[in-house]
Amino acid sequence: MRTDRFSPEVCKHHLVRIVLSVLAASLFLVTTSAQGQSDIPETVNVLIPLETPTETLRAQSVTESRAGWKRVVVPVEGTVDRTVSAIQSQLGADAVVERTYPLLGGESEPDFEQQWALENTGQQGGTPDADVDIRRAWSVATGSGVTVALVDSGVNASHPDLDGQVVAGWDFVDNDNDPSPVGDTPEEAHGTFIAGIIAAAVNDVGMAGVAPDARILNVRACSEGECLTLDAVNAIYYAVDSGADIVNLSFGGPFPKEAADPPLEEAIDFARRRDVLVVTAAGNTAPQDLGDSLIMIPAELPHSNNIAVAATDRHDRIASDTYFGPNIDVAAPGVEIWSTSISGYAIGDGTSFSAPLVSGVAALLKSTNRAMGHRELAARIKAWVDRPPDVSGRVETGRVNAGDVLTRRFIDARGHTFEADVEWAADEGVTNGCDPPENILFCPNDPVTRGQMAAFLRRHLGLPSAPRDHFNDDNGSTFEHDINSLAEAGITRGCNPPENDRFCPDDPVTREQMAALLVRALNLTEDAHSGFDDVSDASTFVRDIEKLATAGITRGCNPPANNLFCPKDEVTRGQMTAFLHRTEG
Repeated sequence: MRTDRFSPEVCKHHLVRIVLSVLAASLFLVTTSAQGQSDIPETVNVLIPLETPTETLRAQSVTESRAGWKRVVVPVEGTVDRTVSAIQSQLGADAVVERTYPLLGGESEPDFEQQWALENTGQQGGTPDADVDIRRAWSVATGSGVTVALVDSGVNASHPDLDGQVVAGWDFVDNDNDPSPVGDTPEEAHGTFIAGIIAAAVNDVGMAGVAPDARILNVRACSEGECLTLDAVNAIYYAVDSGADIVNLSFGGPFPKEAADPPLEEAIDFARRRDVLVVTAAGNTAPQDLGDSLIMIPAELPHSNNIAVAATDRHDRIASDTYFGPNIDVAAPGVEIWSTSISGYAIGDGTSFSAPLVSGVAALLKSTNRAMGHRELAARIKAWVDRPPDVSGRVETGRVNAGDVLTRRFIDARGHTFEADVEWAADEGVTNGCDPPENILFCPNDPVTRGQMAAFLRRHLGLPSAPRDHFNDDNGSTFEHDINSLAEAGITRGCNPPENDRFCPDDPVTREQMAALLVRALNLTEDAHSGFDDVSDASTFVRDIEKLATAGITRGCNPPANNLFCPKDEVTRGQMTAFLHRTEG
């Protein structure tokens, strides 16, 4: 097995050079250049709205994009600021200097034993469990059927650990259908390195990706360690149009708060409208080195589908050179990360390599439910985190825990009396949660309404759709379909006998009413239970309650004595899942 060796000092120096070039470009937007004549470039890339005519400009080239913008390369006359201002005046339209975003990571010496980010057992002096807990996640899913678009420097699809894992997309740098990296430098290896983190195959060769059964859509938009705005924008539109479920962006840079990047913002918003999650690297500049006037783009763009990732080390500490703050959603391992290189393996540092860990976790989660949208994906990843002291308070939530993301569902059911029942109901598809579209809450102590009860029962019993409408007060209700299915099956008769033309979908359900519904639903007949002290023989529901107790579905409401049933009490959502879970025997 070949191992590539790169100098960490060289990579660090190269990254600093790129970041400084981006900072200089950003200043063109807000200040008058004070550079000497010898430092002024001969041409500048200017982005203008797509519909704006350019015939009057001395354009050397024009490149259009799906994003509603086009790149115009024009000669610099005087200074860049003056050139852009003259174009704005001449066209009467917006014109901005195209930004250059650095890739956010570099490689150093390789070590097979240091794939600690997935399972940290304390190897090489690390802290056990300072990882994403991948084995527990793999017990649920491995990413099958999910495509992660990698907008980067290109992927070597013939690498032994990536063979069969990569779908060829497009090269927006060279404008051709071969998005392979050009050369064998650390900058060109960047995309291959990230691809391995996401989806390296489990094939007895080398390493394993976070989502080894996912596929990588290879879209090249970066070259020589840099990504131009329009190339990245075109790549995002292409990825979304090609059916990508998740888009990974491991590039970015600091820019003035007031100087947005409209084309990139619009591209990420296009992904949002198509319900595609975008995972971004937070950046490799510590907040104290950035100042108050700059923000990291695209990491701090406020789109609901943008989840930004900071870096941690093998001791669950925030990496010394990672960007973090309240606009950064989560953290993930990003120091001494081991992955695929152009023709071997290498170790890399940077938020470039934290982001794909989260993209991989998102792919695992998406593969469990292909209908899961970006809001729920992001919410679940952010909800189920570990909060080590050095990370807590530095990002919005904590360090990602893939094991919890895949095996646990509702954060408000943690430690609850009915936690096991609630998790069972979620696993069986009986409940989706109480806070759509995020669906990370269950509200176990809230009373169950009759409409919600209908939905629980229909899903649990697998009832078919009803051919007709049974009630006149549920039209337009979220639960109308469920209510009619229950009525068609004879499980409910309405709420206003003898007419029974109403269902009262928003009314709470009492424990005695629930007993009657479950007895009808399950066709229970035995009533050998000796009864509860608070249920009168004259009660309409006495036989139903006794049948439910005989079947072991209810045990009473006052443990450990359990001589009471509390028939008039409202059923909570947590209790409802317990009732249903016990029907499984």
